[in-house]
Amino acid sequence: MIRSLSRGLAKSGHLLMSFLVDDTPEVLVLGALVVGAAYGLRSVHPLAYVGLPFIAVAGLAFSVWRARRPPVSEQRPGPELPGPATQRRDQTLDG
Repeated sequence: MIRSLSRGLAKSGHLLMSFLVDDTPEVLVLGALVVGAAYGLRSVHPLAYVGLPFIAVAGLAFSVWRARRPPVSEQRPGPELPGPATQRRDQTLDG
């Protein structure tokens, strides 16, 4: 019984870490930043009312902006620089 509970707890922990760190590490950092700011601003209530939502919204906007960018592998390549491979291909195309 204890072994199956510990195995289930370990699998749940792996799933949670996989979700938080592998897929969206910036959300984990954002969460830690908001919790740290809340702890630091616990005695300054007016600043906490404005600062914490601002940090959370700015972090989520950054996360959405980063997710909308195409991956580096799918970005358009720059101009091809002339080199031996380009010259051989051009000679083959010319005849």
